[in-house]
Amino acid sequence: RQSSTTRASGGDVKNRFVGTWKLVSIERFGSNGDLLLAPAPPSFGSLNPIGAIVYDAAGYMGVTIMQRGRQKFAGAQPTPEEAKAALLSYTSYFGTFSVNEADGVVTHHVQGSLNPNNTGIDQKRMFELSGSRLILKPPRGATGIQAKLTWERMPDLPKLTPTQRRLIGFWKQVSSERRSFDGTSVRSNPPRIGFLIFTAAGHMAVHLMDPGRK
Repeated sequence: RQSSTTRASGGDVKNRFVGTWKLVSIERFGSNGDLLLAPAPPSFGSLNPIGAIVYDAAGYMGVTIMQRGRQKFAGAQPTPEEAKAALLSYTSYFGTFSVNEADGVVTHHVQGSLNPNNTGIDQKRMFELSGSRLILKPPRGATGIQAKLTWERMPDLPKLTPTQRRLIGFWKQVSSERRSFDGTSVRSNPPRIGFLIFTAAGHMAVHLMDPGRK
C-alpha cells in the first residue's frame, strides 16, 4: 500500500486536489477562443463522457476517461480497426503529481499509460479550483485547439466500515502468481507496474501495465 487518502490540514493548494473527481464535461476551444461544436461520439470531446481522476495525499494520481458510443468487438479478438477505435476513445494513465500554485499548473508525472508513447513524460495542466469544481486545461495542440475538462468532487461515503477504511489508498503490486486448487504453484510472473486504487468515495480503479511496452 502506497498511502492513505486522508486529507492533510492547512491551506496548501495541493491538499485541495486530494480526493475523487467525476468528469462533468470536455469542451474544446479554437485558436480564437471560440467554443467548438462537440464531435460525434466516440471522438474525444464528444458529449457525455465518463471519467474519474483520483489524487492522493501522498502525491499519487490516476485518471480514466471513456467516450460514449464505443462499439463492442464483433468477435473474441478485435480487428486492427476495432483495436484502434478502442484505443482512441479511451484515456488512462497513472503516476504522481505536483502543483505549482504560483503558475496555476498541476503536473502529472506519468509512470504508465494506455498510450505507451506517454509513459515517462510530464503532462502539465492549467488548473482552476472553485468550490466542488476542478477545471484542467492541457496545452493547446498543434491545431491550436485547447481542451477544458471540468471535474466535480465526489463526496466521501458517510459511513465506512473498518474493512473499507483499511482498503482506501493506492496499492502497488508486489507479486503475481497462479496456484492450483491444492495450492501448488503453477506460474509466477514479475509484478506489473501500476496501482490498485480504492477511494473514500466508494470508487475503485485498476492501472496495471507490463513494463517495456512499445
